[in-house]
Amino acid sequence: MKREHRLRKNHDFQQLYREGCKVRLQGLVVYARPNSSHGHRMGMIISHKMGTAVVRNRWKRRMRTFWSNFLENITTSCDILWIATHPQVAQIPFSELQKRVLHGFEQLSQKWPNLLSEKK
Repeated sequence: MKREHRLRKNHDFQQLYREGCKVRLQGLVVYARPNSSHGHRMGMIISHKMGTAVVRNRWKRRMRTFWSNFLENITTSCDILWIATHPQVAQIPFSELQKRVLHGFEQLSQKWPNLLSEKK
């Protein structure tokens, strides 16, 4: 993922916590907020408690893969932050992770109606 498509600065994360929509999923928390100048950006947080570096990096690779495939469905320029909250989420198969993430986007689109395009 290119540098300009990542959340990297502490103040970006803090703005998401303060101003973003929050959705809780099974093993994940999602924060999202519109941005006007940066295009789509994504950040991920996963604790050392979730597993070894291999497990954490696998989860991050899966999230980046999903994000790159799903990006065309997002109509509004936004910042998205994924936080893994349960060790089980780092071990689940990609198809299950994909279902949870899609469910998170559906919940976000209820709070933020113009987030997703009509086709999925």
